[in-house]
Amino acid sequence: MKTIQKSTLALLASLLLSTASYATVNCQQTQNVQSFVQRFYVKILDRQPDNAGLDDWTNKLIAHERTGATLAEGFIFSGEYTGKVTNNESYVTTLYKAFFNREPDTEGFNGWVGDLNDGSKDRAQVLHGFLYSGEFKNLSDSYGIQAYDGAPFTSPDLDAFVTGFYQVVLGRTPAPTEVAYWTAKLSTGESTGSDIAHGFVFSGEYNEGSKSDTAFLTTLYQAFFNRAADTDGMNYWLAKIAEGMDRVTLLENFLQSAEFVNLTNSYGILAYPGAPTANTGDNVAPVANAGSDQSIEQGTQVTLDGSLSQDSDGNIACYWWREGSDILGDNKTLTLPTNELSIAPHTTTLTVVDDKGVTKSDSVVLTIEIPTVTTQAPKQTGQIKSYDASGTEVTDGSIKDDGFYQKGIEPSYTRDDANNIVTDHITGLQWQDDANVSTVTKPWLTQTNYDICRGQNGQTQDTSKCTDTSGDTAVTYCSSLSLGGFTDWRLPSIDELMYIADRSKANPAIDTSYFVNGVSIRWSSTSVVGYEYGAWIVSFGSGSVIWYNKSGSYRLRCVRDGQP
Repeated sequence: MKTIQKSTLALLASLLLSTASYATVNCQQTQNVQSFVQRFYVKILDRQPDNAGLDDWTNKLIAHERTGATLAEGFIFSGEYTGKVTNNESYVTTLYKAFFNREPDTEGFNGWVGDLNDGSKDRAQVLHGFLYSGEFKNLSDSYGIQAYDGAPFTSPDLDAFVTGFYQVVLGRTPAPTEVAYWTAKLSTGESTGSDIAHGFVFSGEYNEGSKSDTAFLTTLYQAFFNRAADTDGMNYWLAKIAEGMDRVTLLENFLQSAEFVNLTNSYGILAYPGAPTANTGDNVAPVANAGSDQSIEQGTQVTLDGSLSQDSDGNIACYWWREGSDILGDNKTLTLPTNELSIAPHTTTLTVVDDKGVTKSDSVVLTIEIPTVTTQAPKQTGQIKSYDASGTEVTDGSIKDDGFYQKGIEPSYTRDDANNIVTDHITGLQWQDDANVSTVTKPWLTQTNYDICRGQNGQTQDTSKCTDTSGDTAVTYCSSLSLGGFTDWRLPSIDELMYIADRSKANPAIDTSYFVNGVSIRWSSTSVVGYEYGAWIVSFGSGSVIWYNKSGSYRLRCVRDGQP
């Protein structure tokens, strides 16, 4: 590499200052590295990571201070793991699961255990055999991590870095062998980002001598800063060229800038020999703040807010939320439905990454509680007259029914016209009321399951199929429904469906001020006791409750547990 003279150092310092704000952090790659660390905690120590340990190992891997092998040794030889009473069989099984991501094969397992039992190898030697294997290298590669010192590694990110040079500088897509050539040199440290830059810019294929100064600078900005040239920067460098700066010196200034260092760090490679890595220098680590612990009832939504996280000497480039190995979201805030969470504490971890690539994590505990059940008077049915068995109106008070008592809470609905959802403010239930309510029909059971349920049409009877709602059915229609931003819809029970019937009316027996779509027969999710091949329905023509065979195809109205 050409040495930059003192007269150029001031220029380089100017470039460093002018571009220091252009940090490039590869959020997905950092997340992958953290996932690699997290799985070691689970597979080896049988627990979720503590935040301090998770951040420390992740940052060391990102900064290339550790390899996959040294990370593995740190876990296997830790006091926490060696303090466990493990026999040779358990030890080898752990190595397979942690470093090969699979169960042991019989031949390999017996070979390693035999070596330990007869003393021909100790545990460190067996571990070495795993860590320097092709299988562990492939696992490390899949997370974008170098398996061990001197090991070449491949990753989609590194491939993208090399491919970008071919496309921007040479204007073509590289052959796989060309990408492999450069990624091997970069991953082992044989070459740096600066080396590949020189190889491309001063290649015969690029033919920089045929390019105008403006075209040459445009290529440098796109290739080494991954952006278009800013006007001030372009004019500055054109002036320097006019003053006599040659292109080799110009290229060196770009390659030793903070912006190029940040770009190469984001791909896990050095910009040039001795270049700072993502975690070196005077960078102050960010502060992650996942907010306060919360206790919420199951079935409600909870919002987690990481907006109080901060970076005192820069900006936060990435956010993500994790529970165990599952990434829940990658925004500053996260809204979670709790209807599928168990009644227990749940630890959710927020990780933030600053613009130098340093991670910091903080956790919040969500305690999911049993929903509060309140006892209240029933809603008015709407019936205002009494009738005898023949349908004749009775006015002497001899029949004590809803028409006589007329008790209960007044119905209270609102309709969200934009999303076609009706909310019942007494029950808290939210009802589907889009155009599909008037048109979609589904069976309760598929014909095949209905035939098996009843043992007919050549099918052997299996009564478990009487409640198997898989396939194209009313239940699966509701569970797959997305309406108003909600995806937790379900088929209502008969009690829930009866609750929206208005028996002060007929044809339809429902309040059409709110329920504007569909007034016919509706499936419920409730089977008929003693006749498991049938299910209850409500006819919103008359408000009556009857049952039909589950093979019939009728309309439906889905419901969700909303808020009163």
